[in-house]
Amino acid sequence: MIVLHCPHGRSKRPDALIRQFSRVSTTDDGTTVTVDDDELRQRHHALVRLWRAVKDKRHSQLLIDGEPAGLRELEAYRKPLLCHEQCHRAVVPADHCWLGRQREGWGCKHLTAIDRYVPQCDWGCWPAHAYWFQFGEFDVLGVWVVDKRELLAALEREARLGQLRLCPRFDWRRVEEIVRKLPDEIDPHVNRAWEYRYDEFAETPERAVVPVGVKPVLPERGPKGIVWRPG
Repeated sequence: MIVLHCPHGRSKRPDALIRQFSRVSTTDDGTTVTVDDDELRQRHHALVRLWRAVKDKRHSQLLIDGEPAGLRELEAYRKPLLCHEQCHRAVVPADHCWLGRQREGWGCKHLTAIDRYVPQCDWGCWPAHAYWFQFGEFDVLGVWVVDKRELLAALEREARLGQLRLCPRFDWRRVEEIVRKLPDEIDPHVNRAWEYRYDEFAETPERAVVPVGVKPVLPERGPKGIVWRPG
């Protein structure tokens, strides 16, 4: 929910812009425009123009979800809507939502905090990136059990913080489907494509030999992009 308040003053009010919105109230203090998600999808350009016109007036106020905001926050809030407009202008609209032509990601290019795929090399990949297989814990047999509930909760939080619900193309059910198709468990003793990951910064030798997770077995890559395998 976005609330914009424009105080009365001697300068001319942007009435033409104000009339574009359905929820407008006027009091002795000024005019207040309230914009919900549905109207924001249709009027976000007009809202930005309205705020630009009144933001320098004394006592003008913009609230986004109850918090004071400015033009920068408003632009960030409507980012999914601008992306959706770019999608309509794309040659292949479906590809616009993907990370790349062959990389769907989680179904939206703005869900990037957690990688759906695996790193392409060991060099420089830890611990800078978060990957889906880092969510989980070992069972008593040493099998890594992927915590899909925690993974979904993290993805939902990123989607919520990024206001992805505003995008008409964003489908949370697609995110759930992708997560559901991920492996439920990973056993490096059985699946040789995976190995145990150990704490590289362990303070004691005892902790250094206790696995803290799993990772895919990959070739290492040097700083100049040269692929090599140790030994």
